[in-house]
Amino acid sequence: MHKTKISECKQLRIYVPEPKGNVVYLHGFTSRFENHLKNLKNLKDYNVFAINIPGHGESPFKDESELNSEAFAHFYKEFIEELKLDKVILYGISMGGGIAIILQSLLPKDMVEKIILVNPCSRKKDFDPQEYLTNQNANDISKMIPESIEDSKEIVNRLFYDAKSFFKTQENYDLYLNDYYKSLANLKHLKSMLDLKLRARIGKLNSQSIQKIQAPTLLIVGENDKLVPSEKTIENFKDHPHVKTIIIPKTGHMPHLENPFVYWSQIFDFLNK
Repeated sequence: MHKTKISECKQLRIYVPEPKGNVVYLHGFTSRFENHLKNLKNLKDYNVFAINIPGHGESPFKDESELNSEAFAHFYKEFIEELKLDKVILYGISMGGGIAIILQSLLPKDMVEKIILVNPCSRKKDFDPQEYLTNQNANDISKMIPESIEDSKEIVNRLFYDAKSFFKTQENYDLYLNDYYKSLANLKHLKSMLDLKLRARIGKLNSQSIQKIQAPTLLIVGENDKLVPSEKTIENFKDHPHVKTIIIPKTGHMPHLENPFVYWSQIFDFLNK
């Protein structure tokens, strides 16, 4: 499934005395775990593990067959096996959430203690791949690998509930936009992941994997996620017996930044139960 070795990829391994659990963090599309170090510091009572998956950060990849969520799920499975963890809490954001959904279906059921999904890439139970091939939102996602800074501007505006309000000043907004655009300059190879037929296949696998979730799962959704539409995410997990859904008000795709107090209150409440 994958040819890149775990040892070739940058990793995070934090061990604490008497941990409450082992958290495996799964980053999003075009991202890397270093972007979330401040976020992960909140988990100070837990062992925390992360790895930059092939093609992300400075992690290499051998060919395009490694660049899809199914391959990434198998990669994380090997990472967990190398860590020799007997129990894990999966914590995935965006594409990382989608990977976590597939990953939990690959792991022994008694290994997965809990799952945290934040605005995850997900598909409904009766997902129709043919319908997906004409989905406008799927086409818009291609701008995450920008051809121009205008593409990145559109994505940044969709990441936040109200980007201009969040950044407070035009200068702050422009700085973030420019940094975001520059960070994607060396990720053109990820364009292959946006192939609609590939995403339709992964979408089918995702919808099947959702039905296999048995561990207690917290689904965190922004009130108005314009990148991974909130209403569709909520619908995809509707009536799932093991999933608790929390909607964080006045947030979009980045609730951990837009409303960190409510975000972490919900996560700690879930983890401490």
